[in-house]
Amino acid sequence: MLDTILLHEIIKICDEELSFPNIKCKVYDGDVFWTTLAEYNGWKLQQHTISQHARLLNPNRERIAWGSVSGMEKALKRIKKLSQEYEK
Repeated sequence: MLDTILLHEIIKICDEELSFPNIKCKVYDGDVFWTTLAEYNGWKLQQHTISQHARLLNPNRERIAWGSVSGMEKALKRIKKLSQEYEK
């Protein structure tokens, strides 16, 4: 029981903060395996329908980052916050 709880907590921590090394690249997959979870000024947070990992695309459809959904949500929130600060 304790092993199950510990494993669940480790997965939760990793899922909350995980972002993998990225090489910026244009995506051409036509959103076949991707679901858009959020958008802001052309930025898209997408989740892969099979693996469940997430990616962050800029308005030019270039992958800027990828990792866990919560990690990419945090990145998109930071982009939105910075964008709004510079709009003032």
